[in-house]
Amino acid sequence: MPEELPASLDQILKKTVRGDRPPTFLFVGPMGTGKTSMVKEVAASLQLASHSLSVSDLLRGSGPILFPSRDFVFCYDEVDALSLLKCARENLLDGLVHSLNSMRGGDVPNVKIIILSATHADVVSPSIMVHVDFVVPFSVPIPISNMG
Repeated sequence: MPEELPASLDQILKKTVRGDRPPTFLFVGPMGTGKTSMVKEVAASLQLASHSLSVSDLLRGSGPILFPSRDFVFCYDEVDALSLLKCARENLLDGLVHSLNSMRGGDVPNVKIIILSATHADVVSPSIMVHVDFVVPFSVPIPISNMG
C-alpha cells in the first residue's frame, strides 16, 4: 500500500533518495491543481531534466520513448485514462507497465524519479498501482510561486 503524502515540494523531495531504485509517485487531482507544475518544480529543485509522456501521446502513436542522456524525472500523465479506454487498452497498459519495470529495475539508470499523474486514482490499473510508492493528492490550485 503506497504512503500518502501532502502535495508539498518539501515532502516530495524528502522521499526522493531511495537507494537502488527510483521512487514512484502518483499525483492525483482534478485538472488545474498543479500536478504538472509540481513535476517541473521537483525536477528544477533537484537540478534534473524532466521528460513527460501522456497516454494521449501513446494513443497517437508517438513512437519509441527516447530518454534524455542526463539524469531526469520521468512523468506519465493521464494514467487513469488507460482504464477508461475500450480499444487498445491492453497493449498500452502492457507497454506502460513494461517501461515502469525497466525504469524501476535499473534498465534506465539515469531516471531518478518516476511520477504518474491521474485525475481519478480509483480507476488506475492495479498493475500500475503496484509500482507506486507514494500517493500525493492535489485538491485545490496550488500557487507555484509559494512552493518550497
